[in-house]
Amino acid sequence: MRGKTSEWLTHEYFRTYRIANAVDIITRDPFPYLRDLEALTVDNGIYSFLPNWQKDSALHKFIRFIADDILMSDIDGPTRVPFGTDRIHSKWILPVDAAMMSYGITRAPLFFIPDTPTLHAPPEGVGNSAHSEDPHYVTNACYDYLADLRWTQVYEDLIITHRR
Repeated sequence: MRGKTSEWLTHEYFRTYRIANAVDIITRDPFPYLRDLEALTVDNGIYSFLPNWQKDSALHKFIRFIADDILMSDIDGPTRVPFGTDRIHSKWILPVDAAMMSYGITRAPLFFIPDTPTLHAPPEGVGNSAHSEDPHYVTNACYDYLADLRWTQVYEDLIITHRR
């Protein structure tokens, strides 16, 4: 009997099945999602679906729309990816950075998810507490990063089919 060699599968697709599942569900029954899909038609968004013959179909554009929405939803947590060799004190990154590194778009993460918020002293004369925490600090930092990243070429390279 021939010996079997065991090989690990390197899966380099991020959110692929979640995106495909969302596209399938929405295309089968779009009515529950009409409010979310409104972004496709406001501010002349529908015009991107109407140009003359092109390489990308309306399905490609729709998939990118869903992928962008899913990557944006990652900022609320709990989705995060460890980065670095130190397993105890590893830094955390968003899946979008892990995907860009895996596809060779970037060599290192562009953003690290911050730890718990720093303590801030309240304005003078407000309350007796010496410090208070911003409960949305981490979410806001992740949102600001991704909102700015969406305007960059590296994000465009990730969302538009990246070819090696």
